[in-house]
Amino acid sequence: MDTHTSEQTRNVLLSKFNFIKENVILNTINKDLGVTPIKYFAKLLKEQVLPYFDILGNFYGTAINYGRNEINNPLRIFLTPQNLTSLMADLIDIKPEDYVLDPCCGSGSFLISALNKMLSLTFSEEKIKDIKQNHIYGVEIQDKLFTLAISNMLLRGAGKSNVQLSNIFDIDGEKMKKLGINKVLLNPPYSRQDSRNPEIE
Repeated sequence: MDTHTSEQTRNVLLSKFNFIKENVILNTINKDLGVTPIKYFAKLLKEQVLPYFDILGNFYGTAINYGRNEINNPLRIFLTPQNLTSLMADLIDIKPEDYVLDPCCGSGSFLISALNKMLSLTFSEEKIKDIKQNHIYGVEIQDKLFTLAISNMLLRGAGKSNVQLSNIFDIDGEKMKKLGINKVLLNPPYSRQDSRNPEIE
């Protein structure tokens, strides 16, 4: 949405995966492989994983769903289940010509549901590419959730530069209007008190 978004996105993602660069084992030539493990895995991903990104995207979304419960959620972050995001996308009657925004997008579930709805209604390769790159917009203030949303988009080849790490209230409304956004999906963040520890919300 802003000119700095792509660079900002890149920097945030790199910081989250910086441990890979610092791992000695991954970056030391392995005598059995003949290269460093990281180069070996990168080649493997390029040849055997990238062609199946849509399948991986669905798997990734399912994996996130399993992390929604309280036991696996030490940060107390509650994400909207996909069946509800899909229902909401149906209820607001999303069409391929729509431009959709989620101003507090979390892991990107609403955006993925909107994307899936649009793609199910078009068969033009040119239009599919246009939808993926130009019709989905998200804003997320928490960097961990932002990383999940970007990963979700990357695995679907969709709008990765249109998800911004920011506070929606800091974004110029006129710029949003110029993007042509005409439909909004969101589940506003809320505080939920932990009955086991009233100090935690």
